[in-house]
Amino acid sequence: LIYTLTEHLNLQNNQLEGRLPRFNRKSRIEVLDLSGNSFTGPVESGIGFLRGLEVLNLRNNQLSGQVPLELQKLTNLRELWLGENNLVGIISEDICMLKENGLEILETDCKRISNRVKCNC
Repeated sequence: LIYTLTEHLNLQNNQLEGRLPRFNRKSRIEVLDLSGNSFTGPVESGIGFLRGLEVLNLRNNQLSGQVPLELQKLTNLRELWLGENNLVGIISEDICMLKENGLEILETDCKRISNRVKCNC
């Protein structure tokens, strides 16, 4: 319920663990900052339900799995922070196209030595 009523959710650096919360179509979050915690597991595809999201900061956790294609549905994003995790796969061209809609910051692990994330931007 809290996720459906909150527009700004900042829980950075709170030593939180476990999986990321799940979101639904009723969520009205515009700013979601869960950085600097110990979240594990994948970024669930339900993140695409957050159509009003302007800032998504998931950096510096222990997230793993593929970078979800559903991020391309977040056309209001201005900032997308995914670095310092264990994500793998490709930042698709569709996600990169968000830059044409106003995405100002796209921070990923594309330039890390491990090269686990490939960027098409």
